[in-house]
Amino acid sequence: MSTRSVRKSAAVCAVGVLWVLSLLQPCGAAESRVWTDSSGKHKVTATFMSRDGTTVRLRRQDGKTIIMQMDRLSADDREYIESLDSNPFEEGVVDDENAVSGAPSSSFPMSGKTQKFDGWDKPVFIGDRTREKNLSVAGAASEWKYSPVVAEPKTLKEFRPVPVLKGAKFGAGAYAQDVSVIAPSKDRADGAFFVGFKTGVLNTAQSFVARCDVEKGVGELAELEIKEARLCDVSPDGAWAVFIVGLNVEPGFPKKAFLAFVDLSAISDAGTLRPSAVFCPYYEEQAIGTFKNRTFGELENALWVDDDHVITQSRDATTLWNIKTCAAEYTIAGAGYAALDPSRKSLVFVSGAAAGFYDALTGESLGTLAVEASEGERVFVQANCAFSQSGAKLAFTSPQGLAIADLTSGKVERVLKSPTLFKALAWGAENYVIWGQIGFDLETESSLCSYTGLGTEGKSVAGAFGLVWTVADKTLVGFEAPHKAALDALKKAADPDAYDIYPGVGVAIKTDLNGLLDEKEVVENLTESVKRAGLKVDPSSSIVLTAKCKDTGKTVETTCAEVETTLPLGAPPIPLLGRERLKSAITVDLKIFEEGIEITKSGKTLWKMSAITTGPDNIEKEEGKSVEEQIREAHKPESRYFRVAYIPKYVSKSSKGAPVVGAAMTNARITASGVR
Repeated sequence: MSTRSVRKSAAVCAVGVLWVLSLLQPCGAAESRVWTDSSGKHKVTATFMSRDGTTVRLRRQDGKTIIMQMDRLSADDREYIESLDSNPFEEGVVDDENAVSGAPSSSFPMSGKTQKFDGWDKPVFIGDRTREKNLSVAGAASEWKYSPVVAEPKTLKEFRPVPVLKGAKFGAGAYAQDVSVIAPSKDRADGAFFVGFKTGVLNTAQSFVARCDVEKGVGELAELEIKEARLCDVSPDGAWAVFIVGLNVEPGFPKKAFLAFVDLSAISDAGTLRPSAVFCPYYEEQAIGTFKNRTFGELENALWVDDDHVITQSRDATTLWNIKTCAAEYTIAGAGYAALDPSRKSLVFVSGAAAGFYDALTGESLGTLAVEASEGERVFVQANCAFSQSGAKLAFTSPQGLAIADLTSGKVERVLKSPTLFKALAWGAENYVIWGQIGFDLETESSLCSYTGLGTEGKSVAGAFGLVWTVADKTLVGFEAPHKAALDALKKAADPDAYDIYPGVGVAIKTDLNGLLDEKEVVENLTESVKRAGLKVDPSSSIVLTAKCKDTGKTVETTCAEVETTLPLGAPPIPLLGRERLKSAITVDLKIFEEGIEITKSGKTLWKMSAITTGPDNIEKEEGKSVEEQIREAHKPESRYFRVAYIPKYVSKSSKGAPVVGAAMTNARITASGVR
């Protein structure tokens, strides 16, 4: 059922669901009177506002609203409410003199307890967690019960780039942050896309949302009334957006603990959007003497399941909310990156080396995808996942690399390696995935192309209509992936004359360690990395891989925290992060070491990479050692670096003999007009 039901500048006085962000005038049929509770002990002077089923709303003389169950009123009061009208929910629509000029064209249907916060002049809905089911990833099913909705990706015949950062609001140097490209649901065929972003810094940043019609090439842009807001998702019908925001609820910078629901039909050039409702999912208030202790759960993400349900995620929990009643239906304890499948019926968690699937509306476990641990091959990645455009495959990050899973069988097919640190992840063709800025061909496991100018934040890319979407040069761009340059690179991969490095090539291994590491151990580790790249070790080859380690002669002042780590009970299939408690911190002057690999041919550099050691951020104290001793031990160069090091499978020959440094065979630039 659509949630868009109330006309602009009007409010229903006594309807089943009220918009409490505007103060409604009392209906003519009601009058101020003394109300008594069912015990007869408590009384209040108030005006009847409305009844929603068994819930009654009364307005006190000080203007504050009372929400209570009808059965808690005296028999006389209940009889009075029944006498007001045979159907109190059809008393009509009245003009709201308190309505804000330019308010959204429809109100958001929420009911429940509200709270006022400093710095925000309207009530905020508070989450009701009294009836929620508590679940755990520890009970995730090993049996694969997830059934993907597999479909042929829809394809746009024509697309004209859509400018989304435009107008006088943006100067020549305006920089967009937290760019989110929200693709439409599978059942939307009108080419609607939504882009959210911010300009400015911290809590003064302006937040914007653009609605784009990719078939007509037209974009509309509006600014949010609330600063520092991040677009998380758009409802399946494209009517509402949900943002994570922070209000001034405590000293310093506001905590991102609120959801703002915004009517997207109000988007227009140079317009201002005002939230139709603000919701605080995780909130507790306890009295301590004459003071109140407020506790807020910081939000990480929000996902729209259907017209009635939104999923929120904090560091500790993922919760399904009925957003019309503000009631939590279930909570799954534990950390992890959360996403919905293309049908919005299943929830997937990515945490550690596994991805777990759950029914989005019930929390029932549907199975787990796990990546087998591989000693010495862990890479640093940020949690993320993306479904292929057909819905048949899933790509998700793990410490072993990017895992590609077949969702029809529930099996991980392969794991890709890349030195990427970014969260951006999207599918083009069924066998082509973009991770960070690198496009991978899954058949050959080759990194074909580095896309310069591609957004790298988690939601800055999206796959839909057979294209990959991002924002480049202040414009929404849709492009084919793999594009022509990437396909040409794939063809050239079979030609040994096109590359100095390609699978099967022999390389010699040498070291330049300055006595800082064990040479034998380094050679063994680097040999594993070379074989993992599909290369051969050949001491007589003119292509030489040199493992390097040196003391740079510089020092850095490093502050390291001593922490205690408490791990959750049990052994869930999806690893959970331990909760750390800071004990103390110490500052130490440390030497700066540099480790790296250089590939040369006949004395000319073909490829190189390096890393700087700067000391640990935190450390858990060992018995019998000082914290400073442990820091210095942890800071030393490690031969393990050469076991986990990324070695490229392909290095192109340069037409001018200049070194080619990079992880992909070719480079392409994303521009407002597409790929170049």
